[in-house]
Amino acid sequence: VRHPLDTWINYAGGGAAMHDRVLEDTQTMWRQRPWVGWGAGSFGVVYSFFQGADQSPLYFAFARSDFWQSLAEHGIIGTVAWCVPVLWVLARLVWQRRLAIFLCAPLAGLAAVVALAFVDFPFACPAVFFAFWLILFSLGRWSEVDQEDRPSALSERRHFEKLRAEGKTLPPKPAPARL
Repeated sequence: VRHPLDTWINYAGGGAAMHDRVLEDTQTMWRQRPWVGWGAGSFGVVYSFFQGADQSPLYFAFARSDFWQSLAEHGIIGTVAWCVPVLWVLARLVWQRRLAIFLCAPLAGLAAVVALAFVDFPFACPAVFFAFWLILFSLGRWSEVDQEDRPSALSERRHFEKLRAEGKTLPPKPAPARL
């Protein structure tokens, strides 16, 4: 008696063994050109030269792992170039102390998609790809807009130093609000 999960895992003649074999061949493909890769969108064509003889003559358009496919197509340099904008937005959120509580849930969702990209290929779907970048850059901008109505201590100090240098009187400090 077969378990229903076996049918799902072996869908279209694939299965866990086929998945592992495709990843092994993709890693071999990457090792041939580790720095610059084989070119964007070339996986389906180039993989056919690295595809093991033990696999059926199936056409594989994706590596079954976005991480390994990016390394095979773009190399280390190109894969790092894809990571730089993500790290830039996250670094700005942390460095400028704008990592607010309301950003945690969307950032956790983005982190889950990135984690999934190591073992599957969610970014092969254009909707996931564009939604990832849209959400990431929206969160970066949203956190800035959320903070724009409050002047920072640094900008106030520069403003007062400029007024002092011009010989102008400083504006009076506002009285604390009373309830």
